[in-house]
Amino acid sequence: MYVLAEICGIRIESRPLLVEATLASVTNPGVTSPSLVVLVDSERFEVTTDRIQQESGNHPLPTRLRTTIAHEVLHSLTLREGKNGYDLDIPAKQGEAKLDYIRRVEKETEKFTPTLLVPDSEVAALAAKKQATLDDFLELRNRCGISREILINRFALLRRENPLLHRTGLENIAIGVMKWRQKQDFQMEPWPLFANFESNRLPWFIRSLATGKTVDWSSLEKNSAFILNGGSELEIEVDGHHQRETLDYMKMKVRIFVEPINPSKLNMFLFSVQKMP
Repeated sequence: MYVLAEICGIRIESRPLLVEATLASVTNPGVTSPSLVVLVDSERFEVTTDRIQQESGNHPLPTRLRTTIAHEVLHSLTLREGKNGYDLDIPAKQGEAKLDYIRRVEKETEKFTPTLLVPDSEVAALAAKKQATLDDFLELRNRCGISREILINRFALLRRENPLLHRTGLENIAIGVMKWRQKQDFQMEPWPLFANFESNRLPWFIRSLATGKTVDWSSLEKNSAFILNGGSELEIEVDGHHQRETLDYMKMKVRIFVEPINPSKLNMFLFSVQKMP
C-alpha cells in the first residue's frame, strides 16, 4: 500500500485518530504547495508508520487496513489543488444538496476501491484460464491481501461489453458469499455477487440473488455427504433450473464449490458455481 500511495504522490502516516482514517493536506517547511497524506488510526489498527512502509507479499497489512488506505488514496484522485487547498474535482448535479453530493462521492469511491487493490493484469490472467476455479479466486485473494467482498466486487465491476467476460476463465461462473444463520442453516447472500453466464441464463438460485433475495441452502440440496449438510465434500452437483422447467435449452447442471473452512466456525465464506458442459 505504501508503494501504491507513493505512485500517487501521497504519504501514509499512523497516529491516534478519532476515525479509522482520513485524507489530509499538509504544508511542509520551506514548501509553498501543500501535499496529501493518508492518516490511519494507530490504535484501532495497531500499526506503526514503519510497519506500513515495510509491507511485503510475505507480510501484508490486515485486509481492512489495506482497503481503508486504498479508499483514501482513491479519494485523492478526485481532488484538484485550488487557491485555498484541495477541492473535489467532481461536479455536483443540478439542484443536488451538499449532503447528497458527499454521499454520492463516498459511494462511488467505495465502489471503485477494488480497482486499486486488484490490478487489471490479475483479472486478465484469471480470465485467460481454461476455467477459473474457486481455488484460483482464493489464491488471488491471498496474493492481493483483500477481503472476500473486495475480491468479488472487483469482478462485478466488469461491464458486459468487457472482452474479458467472454474469455473461458470467466464464462459460465458465479462467485458469492454464504453466511451461517440461526436454526443451523446457511444462506447465500445477494451481495456481493459476480455472475457471468452465456446469454445471461442464470441458475435459478443465482437469479434470485441477483434480484436481491437471499437463498437458503436447505432449498437447494440436502445430500448428507456435502459439508454444509454435515459431511466432508467441498463440491456438489445440482440442478441449475427449477424442477418445473419444461424448456430443454433452459435446463442445466451446475457444480457448487465452497471455501475449504469449517463453516460452523466462520460466519462468512466463499462459494462458486460452474455450469457443467
